[in-house]
Amino acid sequence: MAKIKYSTIGADLRQAGAKDGALSVEDAKKLLGWTEEPNSGAGAWDEWTLKDLEGKKIRLKNNLTNRPFRLSLAKRYANEILRKAWAFNGESLILDKFGMVQDGQHRLVGLILAEQMRAKEKERWAEYGWRGPVSMDALIVTGISDKPETVDTIGLGTKRSLGDVIFRRREFTNVDEKDAKRLANVLSHAVRLCWIRSGGKTVSDAPHFPHSEALSFLDTHEKLLDAVLYIWEQEGGQGAEGKRVSSFCSLGYAAGMLYLMATAQTDREAFDNGGSVSWKLWSKAKEFWGLVASGEGLRKGNSILALRALLPKIGAAGSAGRDEICSTIIKAWNLWADGKKGEVKDVKVKRKKDQETGKFILSETPRIGGLDIEIIEEEEAPAKEEKPPKKVKGWKVGDTSWVDDPEAEEGCWFGTIEKLTKTTATLKAKDDGESYTVKLSALSVDKPGEED
Repeated sequence: MAKIKYSTIGADLRQAGAKDGALSVEDAKKLLGWTEEPNSGAGAWDEWTLKDLEGKKIRLKNNLTNRPFRLSLAKRYANEILRKAWAFNGESLILDKFGMVQDGQHRLVGLILAEQMRAKEKERWAEYGWRGPVSMDALIVTGISDKPETVDTIGLGTKRSLGDVIFRRREFTNVDEKDAKRLANVLSHAVRLCWIRSGGKTVSDAPHFPHSEALSFLDTHEKLLDAVLYIWEQEGGQGAEGKRVSSFCSLGYAAGMLYLMATAQTDREAFDNGGSVSWKLWSKAKEFWGLVASGEGLRKGNSILALRALLPKIGAAGSAGRDEICSTIIKAWNLWADGKKGEVKDVKVKRKKDQETGKFILSETPRIGGLDIEIIEEEEAPAKEEKPPKKVKGWKVGDTSWVDDPEAEEGCWFGTIEKLTKTTATLKAKDDGESYTVKLSALSVDKPGEED
């Protein structure tokens, strides 16, 4: 029978200046029961919780009754800790009366991995203020019941969306609360789109977007608020005279594209090295979206007229559809900005047939320039398959999929299917290269929770 370690519920605040100081890496290892695989071959393990950044197999002996562990999440926390984007917000680490970690496994492992990262690149992380071992402030609650009716209630609160976070910052002060909520969501989608495209990605292959990264991006690109307000003004409300923009595309995407158009003459290399953004096209970009919204004075041969005809026909439910919307808008903008005529055939995005899936996909992803550049990364040639890929319920080995995962930073992650059974799939996660087995019901072609 397990020995009770904490007979009563207690709390211990660990921070600089407190009796025991901030939580150290050694403290985290002790709480987790961090145990490394023996060096001798005779004691090699067949099963372990994770491999750390030194390649060592690790078991977490005090984490046996927690939710599944995800190394990718711990790595993201480690990166946020090192970037000083991690702040103590009062959320506690929770241990039951037997000393088992019931909440906080990823934070604790993240702290340990952060120190391993710091030790490998001391000069890099010294620039963030880390000149010695990494630590973090934490509130440790101990002694809760190990019964399901207690433990299963942990972490059931609604995750804060980026829109929620932006709303709390009160970025929009001259509108009522209802409109402020809507504007916050519009801004969240605009920020995400600009972040994706300025990193050379598309919506279909976008990486995770932590809130700290989003707020940092917004602080660098404050004029995104002006783009949102201009699109909001052009929208004209929700009544009969309204929806002048959202009838063609989401307000967030319109604001994001307006911002990218307005900054198209930015010297990207100079910007990446601390240079400023060029606003030479701000008025022209606003004029473009004003015409999209009103349609006033548009005649045959105007690419904006063609754009207005095409956009309502493009389904925006999936990430591929949103990429097509962006590409169509860009083709119309490039023609219009250069003073060239454009019919529907000139604005429509070209497609091609995917040889593996037999489905039609986009064969072009035009870019605006400036901040909106395409970063081409070399990819390894896929290995030749000796056997036909196994298919289960519409999925096959080699397919890419989003995975609905409440434990992930954004509630989901992206990976490639390596193995299939009748009820489960094993995927290699894009963000950390690790393999995870999930239920088939967790797979999704489109990113779960995307509301653009």
